[in-house]
Formats: sequence, structure tokens, C-alpha cells
Amino acid sequence: IVAIIAYAPVKSNAKFRANINVVARELPEETPLDILFEMNKQEILQKLPGSKEDVSEGEVVAAKDKGKWRTFTTKVQDLTLKNTVVTWIKNRRAYVLNYIAEKNDFPLYEPFFKKAVQTFRIK
Repeated sequence: IVAIIAYAPVKSNAKFRANINVVARELPEETPLDILFEMNKQEILQKLPGSKEDVSEGEVVAAKDKGKWRTFTTKVQDLTLKNTVVTWIKNRRAYVLNYIAEKNDFPLYEPFFKKAVQTFRIK
């Protein structure tokens, strides 16, 4: 597993620090994107029970690689967090870009995340 995390600047009143992270991991076998994406969704719903609200999904292309994205809101203790997860698969490797922030701060850093998605390249 390879992981990279970029944090937003610290805000004095923030309870959560917005971040964008990238994870790449080998898959044990050839797995279609749709199946991996659905498995990820079930895992999210199981681990974060409040994430059933405000869910949207779609497709994305970075360079020529087709991926899928999901945005959802979840409650963790006294925080309401918004999260966008974008997933690609290439050569039995899953690539995941994730952006998470407090719901009210989400629009503030979303343009940076969208730029990261648009310029993401898989070799």
C-alpha cells in the first residue's frame, strides 16, 4: 500500500483538519471496477452507519482511465463530515483519491480536489 496525505491549513476553531489522500494498493486478483466500487460502498455503510444520507455517485476520466466517484456525508461523534472518494483500477492495482472535510468547509477545498482528480495520471 502506498499512501500520501495532504492536509489543509490549520484553522484555530476547526475540530477536524480537511485532507486529500491518495492510496494505491495491489488487488489479489483481477477485479472489475464496478465490483470493487460496490464492495467499497458496503464497507463504508457498515463502518460509518450515518453515511447513508446525501450520497451521490458518478463516473470520471483521468487521462484515458475511467474511474468512479462517490460523495457522502457522515456523522462521527459531534462532527458532520463530507467525503468524496474516486477510484480507478489499472493492472490489478486500485488507485483511490479521497477528500474529507467538515461539511461546512467542504466547498472551500473542493476545487483543489477536483484539480487533483483532473490531473491524476496512472502509469
